[in-house]
Amino acid sequence: MLETQQLDFEISELFASVDIQLAESMKTSKCQHTLIHLYGLVASCEAIKNGIADAYESHNVYVSKSLLRVLVEHFLRFNYLFLSYIQNSSDATAREFSEFCTLKEEMDSIKANNFKNKMLGVAEVNLNSALRAKFPHAGDLSNRRISKISEKWAYKNIVDLVSTFDIDQAANMSSFLAGLVPLYSELSSFVHGGINAANYVRCLTANDQEQIIISDDYRSACRIAGFTKVFSTMIAAQSNASLLPIVLQLNKLMEQLKSGARAGE
Repeated sequence: MLETQQLDFEISELFASVDIQLAESMKTSKCQHTLIHLYGLVASCEAIKNGIADAYESHNVYVSKSLLRVLVEHFLRFNYLFLSYIQNSSDATAREFSEFCTLKEEMDSIKANNFKNKMLGVAEVNLNSALRAKFPHAGDLSNRRISKISEKWAYKNIVDLVSTFDIDQAANMSSFLAGLVPLYSELSSFVHGGINAANYVRCLTANDQEQIIISDDYRSACRIAGFTKVFSTMIAAQSNASLLPIVLQLNKLMEQLKSGARAGE
Protein backbone atom coordinates (compact mmCIF):
# COMPACT_ATOMS: atom_id res chain seq x y z
CA MET A 1 0.00 0.00 0.00
CA LEU A 2 2.77 2.47 0.93
CA GLU A 3 4.69 1.75 -2.27
CA THR A 4 1.55 2.27 -4.33
CA GLN A 5 0.87 5.54 -2.52
CA GLN A 6 4.40 6.76 -3.22
CA LEU A 7 4.19 5.98 -6.94
CA ASP A 8 0.77 7.60 -7.13
CA PHE A 9 2.16 10.67 -5.39
CA GLU A 10 5.01 10.91 -7.92
CA ILE A 11 2.58 10.58 -10.83
CA SER A 12 0.29 13.25 -9.39
CA GLU A 13 3.17 15.61 -8.65
CA LEU A 14 4.61 15.22 -12.14
CA PHE A 15 1.22 15.91 -13.70
CA ALA A 16 0.66 18.93 -11.45
CA SER A 17 4.09 20.31 -12.35
CA VAL A 18 2.90 20.99 -15.90
CA ASP A 19 -0.55 22.34 -15.12
CA ILE A 20 0.25 25.67 -16.79
CA GLN A 21 1.46 23.95 -19.98
CA LEU A 22 -1.64 21.75 -19.97
CA ALA A 23 -3.89 24.79 -19.70
CA GLU A 24 -1.97 26.66 -22.40
CA SER A 25 -2.12 23.70 -24.78
CA MET A 26 -5.89 23.77 -24.62
CA LYS A 27 -5.92 27.32 -26.01
CA THR A 28 -4.14 26.26 -29.20
CA SER A 29 -5.43 22.71 -29.50
CA LYS A 30 -7.79 21.54 -32.22
CA CYS A 31 -9.58 19.42 -29.62
CA GLN A 32 -10.53 21.91 -26.94
CA HIS A 33 -13.80 20.17 -26.08
CA THR A 34 -12.03 16.83 -25.75
CA LEU A 35 -9.38 18.28 -23.44
CA ILE A 36 -11.97 20.08 -21.32
CA HIS A 37 -13.79 16.80 -20.67
CA LEU A 38 -10.59 14.77 -20.21
CA TYR A 39 -9.21 17.27 -17.68
CA GLY A 40 -12.54 17.21 -15.85
CA LEU A 41 -12.50 13.41 -15.68
CA VAL A 42 -8.90 13.46 -14.45
CA ALA A 43 -10.05 15.55 -11.49
CA SER A 44 -13.11 13.36 -10.88
CA CYS A 45 -11.08 10.14 -10.98
CA GLU A 46 -8.53 11.66 -8.61
CA ALA A 47 -11.26 12.51 -6.10
CA ILE A 48 -12.78 9.02 -6.26
CA LYS A 49 -9.35 7.42 -5.89
CA ASN A 50 -8.76 9.49 -2.75
CA GLY A 51 -12.11 8.31 -1.44
CA ILE A 52 -10.93 4.72 -1.77
CA ALA A 53 -7.81 5.64 0.20
CA ASP A 54 -10.08 7.00 2.94
CA ALA A 55 -12.02 3.71 2.86
CA TYR A 56 -8.74 1.91 3.57
CA GLU A 57 -8.18 4.06 6.65
CA SER A 58 -11.69 3.30 7.92
CA HIS A 59 -11.57 -0.41 6.96
CA ASN A 60 -14.73 0.08 4.89
CA VAL A 61 -14.68 -2.42 2.05
CA TYR A 62 -18.29 -1.66 1.05
CA VAL A 63 -17.40 1.97 0.35
CA SER A 64 -14.23 0.92 -1.46
CA LYS A 65 -16.11 -1.40 -3.82
CA SER A 66 -18.89 1.12 -4.43
CA LEU A 67 -16.41 3.85 -5.30
CA LEU A 68 -14.40 1.51 -7.51
CA ARG A 69 -17.52 0.80 -9.54
CA VAL A 70 -18.13 4.54 -9.98
CA LEU A 71 -14.49 4.98 -10.94
CA VAL A 72 -14.66 2.27 -13.61
CA GLU A 73 -17.63 4.00 -15.22
CA HIS A 74 -15.77 7.32 -15.24
CA PHE A 75 -12.77 5.63 -16.82
CA LEU A 76 -14.79 3.98 -19.56
CA ARG A 77 -16.29 7.35 -20.47
CA PHE A 78 -12.80 8.88 -20.42
CA ASN A 79 -11.58 6.21 -22.80
CA TYR A 80 -14.42 6.70 -25.22
CA LEU A 81 -13.66 10.41 -25.49
CA PHE A 82 -9.91 9.83 -25.69
CA LEU A 83 -10.03 6.99 -28.21
CA SER A 84 -12.64 8.75 -30.35
CA TYR A 85 -10.26 11.64 -30.77
CA ILE A 86 -7.25 9.39 -31.42
CA GLN A 87 -9.10 7.40 -34.08
CA ASN A 88 -10.89 10.27 -35.80
CA SER A 89 -8.63 13.29 -35.13
CA SER A 90 -11.84 15.18 -34.50
CA ASP A 91 -13.42 17.06 -31.61
CA ALA A 92 -16.90 16.06 -32.80
CA THR A 93 -17.50 13.33 -30.21
CA ALA A 94 -16.66 15.63 -27.32
CA ARG A 95 -18.86 18.38 -28.77
CA GLU A 96 -21.76 15.98 -29.05
CA PHE A 97 -21.11 14.77 -25.52
CA SER A 98 -21.21 18.36 -24.24
CA GLU A 99 -24.52 19.09 -25.91
CA PHE A 100 -26.59 15.97 -25.63
CA CYS A 101 -25.52 14.62 -22.25
CA THR A 102 -26.36 17.96 -20.68
CA LEU A 103 -29.79 17.93 -22.33
CA LYS A 104 -30.44 14.32 -21.30
CA GLU A 105 -29.43 14.95 -17.70
CA GLU A 106 -31.77 17.95 -17.55
CA MET A 107 -34.60 15.87 -19.05
CA ASP A 108 -34.06 13.18 -16.42
CA SER A 109 -34.06 15.82 -13.67
CA ILE A 110 -37.34 17.33 -14.89
CA LYS A 111 -38.94 13.88 -15.07
CA ALA A 112 -37.75 13.04 -11.55
CA ASN A 113 -39.18 16.28 -10.16
CA ASN A 114 -42.44 15.64 -11.98
CA PHE A 115 -42.61 12.22 -10.33
CA LYS A 116 -42.10 13.89 -6.94
CA ASN A 117 -44.80 16.48 -7.79
CA LYS A 118 -47.19 13.71 -8.76
CA MET A 119 -46.66 11.95 -5.43
CA LEU A 120 -47.26 15.22 -3.56
CA GLY A 121 -50.29 16.18 -5.61
CA VAL A 122 -48.51 19.17 -7.12
CA ALA A 123 -48.97 20.18 -10.75
CA GLU A 124 -46.33 18.75 -13.06
CA VAL A 125 -44.28 21.00 -15.34
CA ASN A 126 -44.31 20.59 -19.11
CA LEU A 127 -41.13 18.72 -20.07
CA ASN A 128 -40.72 20.40 -23.46
CA SER A 129 -41.30 23.91 -22.14
CA ALA A 130 -39.03 23.47 -19.10
CA LEU A 131 -36.21 21.95 -21.14
CA ARG A 132 -36.27 24.58 -23.87
CA ALA A 133 -36.62 27.42 -21.40
CA LYS A 134 -33.25 26.42 -19.96
CA PHE A 135 -31.70 25.30 -23.25
CA PRO A 136 -33.14 27.38 -26.13
CA HIS A 137 -30.56 25.86 -28.48
CA ALA A 138 -32.44 22.53 -28.24
CA GLY A 139 -34.79 24.08 -30.77
CA ASP A 140 -36.64 21.53 -32.88
CA LEU A 141 -34.82 18.52 -31.45
CA SER A 142 -37.42 16.09 -30.19
CA ASN A 143 -37.06 14.58 -26.74
CA ARG A 144 -36.92 11.17 -28.40
CA ARG A 145 -34.01 12.33 -30.57
CA ILE A 146 -32.14 13.70 -27.56
CA SER A 147 -32.62 10.41 -25.71
CA LYS A 148 -31.58 8.38 -28.74
CA ILE A 149 -28.33 10.27 -29.25
CA SER A 150 -27.58 10.24 -25.53
CA GLU A 151 -27.97 6.46 -25.38
CA LYS A 152 -24.50 6.05 -26.86
CA TRP A 153 -23.13 7.28 -23.52
CA ALA A 154 -24.81 4.48 -21.61
CA TYR A 155 -22.37 2.00 -20.11
CA LYS A 156 -23.17 -0.90 -22.44
CA ASN A 157 -22.85 1.22 -25.57
CA ILE A 158 -19.59 2.77 -24.38
CA VAL A 159 -18.16 -0.72 -23.84
CA ASP A 160 -19.32 -1.85 -27.28
CA LEU A 161 -17.74 1.19 -28.94
CA VAL A 162 -14.49 1.10 -26.99
CA SER A 163 -14.09 -2.57 -27.93
CA THR A 164 -13.95 -1.56 -31.61
CA PHE A 165 -10.95 0.71 -31.11
CA ASP A 166 -7.36 -0.37 -31.65
CA ILE A 167 -5.76 0.22 -28.26
CA ASP A 168 -2.74 -2.05 -28.51
CA GLN A 169 -0.39 0.92 -28.24
CA ALA A 170 -1.92 2.24 -25.06
CA ALA A 171 0.83 1.58 -22.51
CA ASN A 172 -0.40 -1.72 -21.08
CA MET A 173 -3.94 -0.40 -20.93
CA SER A 174 -5.57 -2.85 -23.36
CA SER A 175 -5.74 -5.87 -21.05
CA PHE A 176 -6.35 -3.65 -18.03
CA LEU A 177 -9.33 -1.98 -19.71
CA ALA A 178 -10.74 -5.33 -20.83
CA GLY A 179 -10.61 -6.58 -17.25
CA LEU A 180 -12.64 -3.62 -16.02
CA VAL A 181 -15.70 -4.61 -18.07
CA PRO A 182 -16.63 -7.74 -16.05
CA LEU A 183 -15.50 -5.95 -12.89
CA TYR A 184 -18.08 -3.23 -13.52
CA SER A 185 -20.80 -5.86 -13.63
CA GLU A 186 -19.51 -7.67 -10.55
CA LEU A 187 -19.48 -4.44 -8.55
CA SER A 188 -23.04 -3.49 -9.49
CA SER A 189 -24.33 -5.32 -6.43
CA PHE A 190 -22.58 -2.75 -4.21
CA VAL A 191 -24.32 0.27 -5.71
CA HIS A 192 -27.74 -1.39 -5.99
CA GLY A 193 -27.94 -2.94 -2.54
CA GLY A 194 -27.55 -6.48 -3.84
CA ILE A 195 -27.33 -9.66 -1.81
CA ASN A 196 -23.99 -10.65 -3.33
CA ALA A 197 -22.36 -7.50 -1.98
CA ALA A 198 -23.61 -8.10 1.55
CA ASN A 199 -22.51 -11.74 1.50
CA TYR A 200 -19.10 -10.77 0.09
CA VAL A 201 -18.45 -8.22 2.84
CA ARG A 202 -19.65 -10.62 5.53
CA CYS A 203 -17.21 -13.26 4.31
CA LEU A 204 -14.30 -10.81 4.19
CA THR A 205 -15.04 -9.54 7.67
CA ALA A 206 -15.24 -13.05 9.07
CA ASN A 207 -11.79 -13.82 7.64
CA ASP A 208 -10.31 -10.40 8.50
CA GLN A 209 -9.39 -9.72 4.86
CA GLU A 210 -10.90 -6.25 4.34
CA GLN A 211 -7.59 -4.39 4.19
CA ILE A 212 -6.06 -6.77 1.67
CA ILE A 213 -8.99 -6.28 -0.69
CA ILE A 214 -9.17 -2.51 -0.24
CA SER A 215 -5.44 -2.30 -0.91
CA ASP A 216 -6.01 -4.08 -4.23
CA ASP A 217 -8.89 -1.69 -5.01
CA TYR A 218 -6.67 1.27 -4.27
CA ARG A 219 -3.94 -0.01 -6.57
CA SER A 220 -6.49 -0.39 -9.39
CA ALA A 221 -7.76 3.11 -8.63
CA CYS A 222 -4.24 4.50 -8.82
CA ARG A 223 -3.74 2.88 -12.21
CA ILE A 224 -7.01 4.32 -13.49
CA ALA A 225 -6.16 7.79 -12.20
CA GLY A 226 -2.66 7.46 -13.64
CA PHE A 227 -3.91 6.45 -17.07
CA THR A 228 -6.16 9.51 -17.22
CA LYS A 229 -3.15 11.71 -16.54
CA VAL A 230 -0.99 9.95 -19.14
CA PHE A 231 -3.55 10.10 -21.94
CA SER A 232 -4.77 13.62 -21.33
CA THR A 233 -1.14 14.78 -21.35
CA MET A 234 -0.57 12.81 -24.55
CA ILE A 235 -3.42 14.69 -26.27
CA ALA A 236 -2.19 18.03 -24.94
CA ALA A 237 1.30 17.27 -26.23
CA GLN A 238 0.00 17.37 -29.79
CA SER A 239 -0.19 21.13 -29.49
CA ASN A 240 2.70 21.53 -27.04
CA ALA A 241 5.72 19.33 -27.80
CA SER A 242 7.40 20.31 -24.51
CA LEU A 243 4.97 17.90 -22.81
CA LEU A 244 6.32 14.84 -24.64
CA PRO A 245 9.07 14.15 -22.04
CA ILE A 246 6.39 14.30 -19.35
CA VAL A 247 4.36 11.67 -21.19
CA LEU A 248 7.41 9.39 -21.25
CA GLN A 249 8.08 9.95 -17.54
CA LEU A 250 4.45 9.27 -16.67
CA ASN A 251 4.55 6.07 -18.72
CA LYS A 252 7.65 4.93 -16.87
CA LEU A 253 5.97 5.48 -13.51
CA MET A 254 2.88 3.66 -14.75
CA GLU A 255 5.04 0.67 -15.70
CA GLN A 256 6.32 0.59 -12.13
CA LEU A 257 2.80 0.87 -10.77
CA LYS A 258 1.71 -2.03 -12.97
CA SER A 259 4.47 -4.28 -11.74
CA GLY A 260 3.93 -3.24 -8.16
CA ALA A 261 7.62 -2.58 -7.65
CA ARG A 262 10.09 0.08 -8.59
CA ALA A 263 12.39 -0.70 -11.49
CA GLY A 264 15.63 -2.19 -10.31
CA GLU A 265 14.39 -3.08 -6.86
